[in-house]
Amino acid sequence: MIEKNANAVRRVASNARCYFLAYNLQSGEYIKSMIVINRANTFSELEHCLLEEMAQSLGLPNDDLLVSPSISNDQERHMELTRVDRFLLRTLYDKRLPAGTQKERAMQLVAGIMRDLGRRSGWAE
Repeated sequence: MIEKNANAVRRVASNARCYFLAYNLQSGEYIKSMIVINRANTFSELEHCLLEEMAQSLGLPNDDLLVSPSISNDQERHMELTRVDRFLLRTLYDKRLPAGTQKERAMQLVAGIMRDLGRRSGWAE
């Protein structure tokens, strides 16, 4: 297991409302994650924070303004996983994409997985 850099964690913790830490093996497999909530002013904030961090700790860790609609888009506010989020998570957890797959190979596999899932979900081009 790769341990977290204590200074980096302190830096994130002091500025973030909520965040997650993921622990993985050298192969890239996640073995544990932890969600930390520093502050939430309302139950709605707490609920949103937990949902976003859980989704990200499942393997979609980067906030991205290009992914929309999505729980991970910081310009949007969703209280449940969107169709896009579910599609991305289904892609990531498809049996054809083993944990730790090298990026170049993963991109090839993901293209086929997304095509197949898109056809089944009615999102085919």
